[in-house]
Amino acid sequence: MTHVLKKVIQFTGMMIVCIPMALGEIYSWIDENGKRQYSDRKPPSQQTVEQVDVKPVNTSRPVVIPKSDYDEFEQQAALDSAAQNALRQQARKWGSSHCVRRIIWNSPVDKATGSGGYSRKRAVVCKEPVPARFRPFLDNARYDKALYYGQ
Repeated sequence: MTHVLKKVIQFTGMMIVCIPMALGEIYSWIDENGKRQYSDRKPPSQQTVEQVDVKPVNTSRPVVIPKSDYDEFEQQAALDSAAQNALRQQARKWGSSHCVRRIIWNSPVDKATGSGGYSRKRAVVCKEPVPARFRPFLDNARYDKALYYGQ
């Protein structure tokens, strides 16, 4: 048997053992002194036995959101989405007029061996600092005036 199958069998066995515990009942009766008694066991003398159904304890009702609040939320989400799209378009327009794509060549030296080699990476370089409102949309752009003009 595999390890998983053993765990499934153990879990099933535990569930079967726990079923009688989950089916507990509460009994109510009046004893010889006229007092009402409650117990999870049947009364000792089997006097008139009344079974009491107990409502679940510590339960909460589901939260119901009024339709008007939900509609308001949907409208606000649509407005936010439209504003984000407009800002994204503005960022693209700004980036196309202020930024260029460049390949940057690096000459790193491996400290362990002392050998070096050229590597390159692509970068988006801007001639002006990226405005704060556009940074989320142009997060890989960097400001480097000299590199922008190819110097």
